[in-house]
Amino acid sequence: PWYLLRTLFKMHASCHYTHSVFESARSLRTQVAAADVESITLRVHPDLLAACDIREPRTGLEAKFSMRYVAALALARGVADPAQFTDEAVRTSPLHGLAAKVEVAPDAANPHFTCECLIRTRDGSRYAGAYNTERVAWQDSPQEQTAPLLDKFVSLAEPVLGGTRAADLAVAIMNLEDVTDVSTLLA
Repeated sequence: PWYLLRTLFKMHASCHYTHSVFESARSLRTQVAAADVESITLRVHPDLLAACDIREPRTGLEAKFSMRYVAALALARGVADPAQFTDEAVRTSPLHGLAAKVEVAPDAANPHFTCECLIRTRDGSRYAGAYNTERVAWQDSPQEQTAPLLDKFVSLAEPVLGGTRAADLAVAIMNLEDVTDVSTLLA
């Protein structure tokens, strides 16, 4: 079989083990306002706790390995780009209160890259979302993941190249098969 189409991409700036946490919590953003949350339970494989169970991150690096912080980030902001994980962003973040409402529940029945996110709101409503980052991020065509990959590329390239150059480079890379002279790409 051709495995190229099964390539998995690291879409967020946190540890890959936290990506299912992020996606399962983010899937509930349209149904639950962060201010209404009473509690969040994350059901994950117990092995994840060895790598990503930093309860109260104080630095950007610690936040990248905190399932609680990543869940709060997903629900409140819906983005996990590098700017969310700077030391200053984490130190001054208003998300620590929401992260403190997160309980991580080890569940050996869950695969390593799956998280079930269960949210209870103050009015007693319950919401559930789940995500498995061990599967490809598209259903019918690999092109379905183009937009999030471009977003990630631009978020990483823009601080270095500037907005216009980053966008131009993204277009050039997306049309690589049409490039007749690679020096134009390198410029």
